[in-house]
Amino acid sequence: MTKVAHFISASGLYGAERWVLGLLNNLKKIDAVLICSNHDSPSLLKEAKKLGIATKLLKVRGNYSFLDFISKLAKLLKEEKVDVLHTHGYKSDILGYFAARKAGIKIISTLHGWSQNAGLKVRLYESLDRIFLRYFDLIVPLSDGLRKSLRYVRKDKIKIINNFVDLSSIPEPEKGDPKLITFIGQLIERKRVQDLIISLNYISDKNVKLQIIGDGPKKKELMDLTKKLNLQDKITFYGFRKDRLQLLNKSGIFVLPSLLEGIPRAMMEAMAMEKIVIGTDISGIRELIKHKEKGLLVPTKNPKKLAEAIEWVLDHQNETEKIRKNAKILIKKEFSAERAAKEYEELYIKRLSPCK
Repeated sequence: MTKVAHFISASGLYGAERWVLGLLNNLKKIDAVLICSNHDSPSLLKEAKKLGIATKLLKVRGNYSFLDFISKLAKLLKEEKVDVLHTHGYKSDILGYFAARKAGIKIISTLHGWSQNAGLKVRLYESLDRIFLRYFDLIVPLSDGLRKSLRYVRKDKIKIINNFVDLSSIPEPEKGDPKLITFIGQLIERKRVQDLIISLNYISDKNVKLQIIGDGPKKKELMDLTKKLNLQDKITFYGFRKDRLQLLNKSGIFVLPSLLEGIPRAMMEAMAMEKIVIGTDISGIRELIKHKEKGLLVPTKNPKKLAEAIEWVLDHQNETEKIRKNAKILIKKEFSAERAAKEYEELYIKRLSPCK
């Protein structure tokens, strides 16, 4: 049986970390192990162990050297008899590339996305990552938009497998309060949470409320805007929450007013939980939503149109039932972790296995 090691250098359990757990939890035909260093994601290893996923902790010194880390990772790959190394993120891509070549095995990377408005150091690392990705055996972007960012990679080395939701981690859907709106995500400029806040001023029903789940550099500015518009009694800022899905379950509407997205996980989770989703008419979100069939689409940077969409949902509760069901069916059929795991297994076995 082909053995695959997933190597991820990160912290927390909000982005790629949850993605990795979802994939590993659904692999059936692959012997898999999750590797992290003691400076990366110890919490990720704990969560993996709870799910029964095999894990390995790579112990390195506080100020480990580049070469020392690569040697230790390569040694671990050989000891574990790994056939394929699967990396996630620029740090694990770069370190993993050298370790995989030293161990004499193949390497694959899932491209989760590029940073927006990042500092100089991150931008330099990501530029270096784009160079190294050219020499990988296979790259799997999560969306067509990410595929287009790989300008200098051979087409035969790229295979799109859409982002997914691990349905086993989704709570049983509750009807929720139809007048409670939820946003989940980073509080950064491209998410345009300010448009959602401003839209509340245009909604005639004064009982509509908003819960904002997430953290980021725009938080203070958004809280100041809330105070300026005198909406403190309507908006709750929760910050980062591990129980985000339980909070989402209490609401009836999920809104994502972004300027740029891949295929957004939070929106897929909301659709799987039978919430009405409203998103901006941009690439990525359009791959999930067909207007008034699986959700609602609105123009970017347009709080008035966003308010109109929210009011339409409130005024057409009977019609929204079909939309909710259609959205859940789409996620289960095309964006489930089970579906993605089967596609990855095919890649591991047919394209990357040394025994193919």
